[in-house]
Amino acid sequence: MLESAKYVSKLPLQGIKLHMLHVLDNAPLGKYYLENLFPILSEEEYITLIGEILCILPPDLVIHRLTGDGPAAHLIEPLWTKNKKKVLNDLNRYLKEADIYQGKSLNTY
Repeated sequence: MLESAKYVSKLPLQGIKLHMLHVLDNAPLGKYYLENLFPILSEEEYITLIGEILCILPPDLVIHRLTGDGPAAHLIEPLWTKNKKKVLNDLNRYLKEADIYQGKSLNTY
């Protein structure tokens, strides 16, 4: 995801949407996941990654979304995404405590 953000940061875009992968029981990925468990980001890992991504995105790029909602009735993983308010509060706290802001590291990678 970080490499994709580095690539996207160089494109002439006006906006971007960021959110985690949702594994749903009514999608092919859900069946695959249940048969071949693969690692899913924890909330902490996701928040840290979003912080890294924000640092390398241009300050004038509009961030339309930082998290997403998988339909709760079909969500297999990540279960922590069910509490969107907590995720956004934890993300906000992390960004503030780590002094992270959009474009902070734009020219350092």
